[in-house]
Amino acid sequence: MQLKTFTTLHIAEPADIEATLNHLWFFFEVVSKTESSCVLDNFSVLQMPRDERFPSSFLETVQTLLTNITALILQTYRERPHEMKNANISLAHFIKRCFTFMDRGFVFRLINSYIEMYSPGDPKILQNFKFDFLSVICSHEHYIPLNLPLMRKQVKNYKGMAQKDSSILD
Repeated sequence: MQLKTFTTLHIAEPADIEATLNHLWFFFEVVSKTESSCVLDNFSVLQMPRDERFPSSFLETVQTLLTNITALILQTYRERPHEMKNANISLAHFIKRCFTFMDRGFVFRLINSYIEMYSPGDPKILQNFKFDFLSVICSHEHYIPLNLPLMRKQVKNYKGMAQKDSSILD
């Protein structure tokens, strides 16, 4: 099944929805492995700037996939809270893996579009989904340097910076 086909897939049977959501992690693993093999198998692609590694049609399909899955999570979290939580975590791990090979600006735009789909008045379970998603994203090994590119040159010891920040709060 192609990624584009999956983004437009309409599942009618509740059992099919449950099975799809329970195995969404596997689908995202396949897409991630395909991304990595596309980049690593072709040395010229590896040498290209990140924003040129994948065609725009692929990036649009990933954006559509994120939008559709997030919309599904927001629409059906009451009926299937466990499956939606798993789908949300699978989506977060996929986006986190996208940092490795894709344009990081594009990945941050994906995260932003995910966050924008939520509203401040959402129920607690949706707020938990959003924070679970962000927790997974923030666990990326380069997340702090990605967000502090100017400070990275100035700060030699992140632990010392954290201790100074905590003393301000005391």
